[in-house]
Amino acid sequence: MRGLGYLLAAVGLLTGLGCLSTLPDQIPATWKSWSWPAEDLVAVEAAVVRLPLQDSFANRTLWREVDELVLPLDKRLALEANGLRTGIVSGNVSADLQRLLTGKESCVACRRVAVRPGGAYFLAVIQQQRDLTLHLVEQGEVVEQQFEQAQCGFLWRLSSDDDFTQVQCEPCVRHGRPVRLLQPTEDGSDWDLQSARPQKGFAALAWELKISSAEYGVVGCLAEREQSFGYHSLVELADGAAFQHLVIFRRVPRIGEASASLMRPPSRSPLKEPPPLAQQTASPPRLPLTRGQSP
Repeated sequence: MRGLGYLLAAVGLLTGLGCLSTLPDQIPATWKSWSWPAEDLVAVEAAVVRLPLQDSFANRTLWREVDELVLPLDKRLALEANGLRTGIVSGNVSADLQRLLTGKESCVACRRVAVRPGGAYFLAVIQQQRDLTLHLVEQGEVVEQQFEQAQCGFLWRLSSDDDFTQVQCEPCVRHGRPVRLLQPTEDGSDWDLQSARPQKGFAALAWELKISSAEYGVVGCLAEREQSFGYHSLVELADGAAFQHLVIFRRVPRIGEASASLMRPPSRSPLKEPPPLAQQTASPPRLPLTRGQSP
């Protein structure tokens, strides 16, 4: 009975502290204070750019420099039906996009995210939780789904080799109230209190982008599809105005790769921290890459 009492007391302490773990699957960090917590992590830098809903650059001009043909046609059509579009910018970005990435008013959030292989990071651009009705298009048919206290986002899964980082994005909705569960650790030597909200992923809409250090991934929405996943995940209504968001991300080389990937001279010591995404937009391409452009 005394042992049971100790266990219940420990559970109460953990409940007050929240979820504890030595190294979670997702490790966000600010751009200015970054260090590698473990060698097996894969990382990307991500910036969130906010613009008016009907902004011509976000809706048209930007996508002239984004290669959307990196995805197969059926995947592009499926994403478009659900209010999403994505692609890759190779080499130097336009002056307009660079100004948005470096502007304090337009670039509203930026972070570096590190994920263990096999783990996932939930990126939610719109922080508000609300009841919503989502029109999901599956195989040409519209399926209406309703969620309470919902938050739309993307599950990011990352893998990397010497030259590229593979970024898999899966649309996902977290909803309802958090549930706390006391579960044994993987090795069975301890207990870990996990707090999480129910979530529903849409694996059929997941896509992958393979980016080098000279490329940038872009995720945006179709502003006219008001009940779509893309609209709910990237459009925010605030103070009577509507804003849309772009997620722009780049590869973060591992510490051992930094010298070669960022084209540092052999006599220079390896970088401990890659420059921020906005600074890298003006760097020359690392590889002679050639990609097609979508019409």
